[in-house]
Amino acid sequence: MAKSAAVKIEVRWRETGTTQWSDIQSCSPAAQIVVEGLDRTKTYDFEWRGVSACGARSSWGSTSHAIADVPAGTIVLSDLKTEVDNAAADAAAANAELANIASDNVLSQGEKPVVIRDYNVISTEQAGIDAQASSFGITTEKTAYDNAVTALTSYLGTLTSPTAWNNLAGDTTIVGTTFRQKFADVYTTRQALLNAIYAAAKSKADAAQSTANTANANAPAVFNPQFSNGLTSWSGAGDPGWVVQTGGSNLPDPIVNFAAVHDASIAGAVATNVLRNDAHIPVVLGQQVTVTCCVKEAGANAGATGFARISWRDMSNTEIATSIPDGSAQYPTCGAAGSGTYTNCVTKVIAPAPAGARFAVAECEVTGHTAGQFLFSNVCMVAQPSSVDEVPDGSTFGRPVKTRLSSGKPVIDFSEGIHFNKQLDNIGDGTNYGRPLLSRLSSGNPLIDFAAGYHLNKNIDNIANGTVYARTAGNNGTGSSWSIENNSFQLPLAGGVVPNWKSYSGGAFYYQSTSPSPAVGSQYMVVGPIASGAGAVTSTKYQVNVGDKLSLKALVYAFSGTINVSIVFSDASGAFKGAAINASSSAIGWNWISANGVVPANAVYAEIYVQNYISTANYVGVNYLIVTVNDTRIAGSGAKAYVDFSDNTASGHLNKNVDNLGDGTTYARIKGSELFSGVHKLGVAGSGALLGNQLNIPNSLTLNYGSVRSTTALTASSTGAVSVNAFTYYMGAAAVAYSAVSNAVTGLTQGITYYIYTRDPGGTGGTKTWSATTNVNALLQTYDDIVVAGQVTIPTSGSSGGGGGGLCVCDDMLVADGLLAGDAQPGDEFDCLDLPTSGMTKFRRALEAVERSVTECVRLTTHGGAILECSTSTPFDLPGGGVEWAPRMLGCEVVTDLGVETVTGVEHIGKQAVSHIHLGGCSYAAGRDARHRIYSHNLQYKP
Repeated sequence: MAKSAAVKIEVRWRETGTTQWSDIQSCSPAAQIVVEGLDRTKTYDFEWRGVSACGARSSWGSTSHAIADVPAGTIVLSDLKTEVDNAAADAAAANAELANIASDNVLSQGEKPVVIRDYNVISTEQAGIDAQASSFGITTEKTAYDNAVTALTSYLGTLTSPTAWNNLAGDTTIVGTTFRQKFADVYTTRQALLNAIYAAAKSKADAAQSTANTANANAPAVFNPQFSNGLTSWSGAGDPGWVVQTGGSNLPDPIVNFAAVHDASIAGAVATNVLRNDAHIPVVLGQQVTVTCCVKEAGANAGATGFARISWRDMSNTEIATSIPDGSAQYPTCGAAGSGTYTNCVTKVIAPAPAGARFAVAECEVTGHTAGQFLFSNVCMVAQPSSVDEVPDGSTFGRPVKTRLSSGKPVIDFSEGIHFNKQLDNIGDGTNYGRPLLSRLSSGNPLIDFAAGYHLNKNIDNIANGTVYARTAGNNGTGSSWSIENNSFQLPLAGGVVPNWKSYSGGAFYYQSTSPSPAVGSQYMVVGPIASGAGAVTSTKYQVNVGDKLSLKALVYAFSGTINVSIVFSDASGAFKGAAINASSSAIGWNWISANGVVPANAVYAEIYVQNYISTANYVGVNYLIVTVNDTRIAGSGAKAYVDFSDNTASGHLNKNVDNLGDGTTYARIKGSELFSGVHKLGVAGSGALLGNQLNIPNSLTLNYGSVRSTTALTASSTGAVSVNAFTYYMGAAAVAYSAVSNAVTGLTQGITYYIYTRDPGGTGGTKTWSATTNVNALLQTYDDIVVAGQVTIPTSGSSGGGGGGLCVCDDMLVADGLLAGDAQPGDEFDCLDLPTSGMTKFRRALEAVERSVTECVRLTTHGGAILECSTSTPFDLPGGGVEWAPRMLGCEVVTDLGVETVTGVEHIGKQAVSHIHLGGCSYAAGRDARHRIYSHNLQYKP
């Protein structure tokens, strides 16, 4: 392409010795750029370059210019007010002196020097004052002043008798009033002009200050955001892979002609690195900050990503945390296809300022970048309000008070008179609840027509007990259904036996889950081919009432032949009574069978039989059983009323189903999906039922406090015997006490560490049989009712204590200068105190014993800077009384080496190596700084 002349000139400038260039300004070659607002007495660097019609840019040319200070004698704003005030005072003094001189209508030889001096001052200062007035465009006051000086000069020229006014050889005759007035006119107009000059100068200064304030308020959050000044104001931590590209077809922002490039092909380029901006914005805890940036990948390797990042920094400009996009469509990253969210996008990250953050810095980051390029441009960072509290209400919309919100939804108190149109007519029906018509209410009570076909589940299961009448249990004639244990055959085998079932006539039965698959749940019961009529019978006998009408339903599968399900009745001695209620099927495939019958005379109990009436080569299966009592008896006045719900004749009972009555205040319905064979799934092992959230379980479990033991629980002897001391486990508000057992475990080996345990499924405590193991993890994976008294090492001579526990500090905490908790050995002295008994009096005590393990831990930080990392089950004696656990210490006071301080930070740090320190139940000092430690409790618990 042929060379072409410049069609545009670009100019930028900076203060000499600095690195921050101004924004680029441009003009045509024939025009000029006026630069305003520069500081006096400073030197500035200027650079310029030409731009051709096709966009090609020349290299920068440069020069420097010094900005001169104001000329000597010029009145500047800082002195102008003083000058104006002084001029007024001088004029007043001069007028008074001139009045005295002219009092006798004679200007004497002795008085002339003062008048000559005053006139010379007026003449000399006129040019400077006029120049100032002209510079501010003041004309009216300047004209009046100049006219007054001219009039004074002309008047003095007439004073010649008998000698001229400025001739010191003799006196001059004057008219005193005229003489005084001419001078007064000069001083008055001069003062008016000086006041006008000051007012104009102040107005211009105020405007300049406002402009400066606006400039400061709009100080850029990102320096050189479009990389138009190269990598000025950006640092890449020594990574030579960061360069700047000007022009080209692969820029990430099509209207910005520059981009920072991370080029993996450059020697020494770092695969994972950030490009950090020199600007930062101040933040407070929780303040939302957003950083966006245009990013594009060009031949980048798979797995590499590029994105904007926020660097959070403390008051010492040390990075304490970072925030990056999550890779979603709303907060994307850039990368090769399949690596980032997009290959060319606006990457965005928004995050709240964490604890300790004082500044936010915008960064461009690449990760895993080993091939190709990532291009970044147009980096923006903005701080949003810390909370909606900082956003004022508008004229149309306003903020709701937080106390009137629940999970982000408005809370409306309809008892308040501020709400309009408080009628159900203005509330739409929901997906779960709807409004009843007013015509279907009587004094606010629902009117239910049970003859209507749209009522569901019209049976007594859905009627709550009342104050006069109540439901009766179905399995004894006083309710609607039998409660048949394992009626869906989903309970696991108990000792190889199907729960609630036993063999009849030598029948074989077991669970099966495939060929065919069950219709309900994951398994069903199969009755094997032993002999025709053999099968299974319920282990439970169900109490019945003579005359009750029973309905039997069963979900069965007859592979071939016949399956029979029946209710068989007996008296108190076990003798069969009356006819059985039988239901049978020969159909292959799952199907429901049913039968109805009446409890015969003399019957007291009933059992359910499942029998195989086919050849010995085939099987039958049953998946579900239901027995319903169709007659219920309700207590009346000395008699029992029998209601036949199967009677639908005109003379029978009409509109009898009340399934649609709502839950009562005492009793309520429960969804069938939450039950398993009549038992709530939370009580069925392996049912998959979950709690709503962790707030439904004790904090001691949710917050990893676990349990706390009251004292060292074990004493070991070199003979291989371990005695269990009396101790109590505290689990939140619950406590379980265990009795002492001498020589609870014997025959153990010297030098080996054992865990002493017992099984206590009900948490009954008391005297237990104790055992020993060296592998507590395998033990805990086998049983969930284990109680571990602690761990102890069998000594080679004498005896030793043990017990361990969760009350401990992390191994890397200092307990003294140069001594870590993880290195402490019995005999090492610790700094201690015992708040409950000795207050703040500190003392030293030798370490009695120590065990080490790994457990969940937290980091505590006080307002004075003390730091302690300890287990979540570590308690603290509070200076004001009481005990608190480590995870709940935020805002509590603790004792440190430097006095009482408040805990301002509690951070969960995961599992860490810890040391269980035994010092006889007192608190001891430990922390990250050996001269600023925190006192926490050791093993012995103090309620």
